[in-house]
Amino acid sequence: MADDEAGLIRGIRAAVAAGDPEPGVAAFVEAWNEVRWPALPTKLRARLVADAGRLADETEAVAGRRIPATAWATITAPATVLYGDRSPPLAGRMAERLAAWLPRATARRLPGLGHMGPALAAEAMASAIEDALAGR
Repeated sequence: MADDEAGLIRGIRAAVAAGDPEPGVAAFVEAWNEVRWPALPTKLRARLVADAGRLADETEAVAGRRIPATAWATITAPATVLYGDRSPPLAGRMAERLAAWLPRATARRLPGLGHMGPALAAEAMASAIEDALAGR
């Protein structure tokens, strides 16, 4: 796991243990997204803070897992990997790499969206999913 990501996870865990998860979650969100923490809708911030422990657990589980490249070739279902053009460069590279590893996948870069696209632009994401399902 990258040192930066491990540090963000430790920050969330420390903030949860201190009884104030918001600073840890805010630092994590701002590191991975194009949106500053105060700019997120209040309801979304509250949901992320309430799920701080789970966020740390899931991020740590994914960040620490290495899947052999040969395993991806066994997934033969068609797939479209969506990512926003405002996502951090690392997220875009990860999306492109995943699409290259999957035999029947394409990557689609969505204009004007960032890493929080599913939470902040649900309609645009739904439209992109509908387009992928329709083969557009």
